[in-house]
Amino acid sequence: MAVAEAAKIVFQTALAGTLESKGFRRVSDTNYVIEGDGIEWRVIFGPEYKDEPGTFLDATGIFIPEVDRLCLALESQSAPLSLPMARTKYRAHFSFECSSIIDPKKPYNEREHDPCYIPEQIGSDRRGRWATKGKDLEALGQRIDHYWQRDTWPWLRDRMTLGTACGPLPSMEWIPGDRRGTWFELLQWWACGHRDLVISKFSDMERDAAQDDHQIFQILKEKKQVGRSLFLGQFIPFLFGVKEQKIRDLRHLYMQKNEHMQEIIDLLNVRQNVEEKMRDWR
Repeated sequence: MAVAEAAKIVFQTALAGTLESKGFRRVSDTNYVIEGDGIEWRVIFGPEYKDEPGTFLDATGIFIPEVDRLCLALESQSAPLSLPMARTKYRAHFSFECSSIIDPKKPYNEREHDPCYIPEQIGSDRRGRWATKGKDLEALGQRIDHYWQRDTWPWLRDRMTLGTACGPLPSMEWIPGDRRGTWFELLQWWACGHRDLVISKFSDMERDAAQDDHQIFQILKEKKQVGRSLFLGQFIPFLFGVKEQKIRDLRHLYMQKNEHMQEIIDLLNVRQNVEEKMRDWR
């Protein structure tokens, strides 16, 4: 059986009907989308890894056009912060697998122990993937649908608009594109309308950039204290030997963040002025 046909059977067995019942629109046999106020949630299934026959990838992700527009307006950025989903042309700022949203009250992630799931291995560049056991594609589809309904949908349903997409404040539940620099969270929160939080973050960055050697030393020392080891029932603290290079490195990081901040401030100020003028024109 062709890979595309097998993926279609898995996806259409149960999850496709679930997605349609939640308001998702069908794009293809294994691709559904639902659009909110300035956001787009998408669920994609497949394809398999060629050297692992019978395996499949799933992804649920969010795309916020305004985030990429803000990013590409920065002189220092030449590529969007969204990334392709499950090796397709569709992009997302944040994506995850079925049942990857873990309830901290659970002793373990049930999906990780599912006989039809191959977890991501340490050091591997491959995501966790589904595998058919006994070639029962419909049974696999029902299992995936179970996880999506139980874990993914309850988390997603309250994030269907631009204002709710980032989750309840002040908890930063996700930072799309964080592999490209944590300063990007500023664009995420600004695009989602949480501008007071962004202004607060700017203040934090300015404060960090103004730290002197003694203050940076204390920060590094506290970080080491948090990393204490537990040995034979006793805490053994790390020896504190903060070198000058560590202080210089942290100061350089603070200065880099501050430079990004200034660029973002300039951009957001221009955007805000334009928005205000547009409101006046209306």
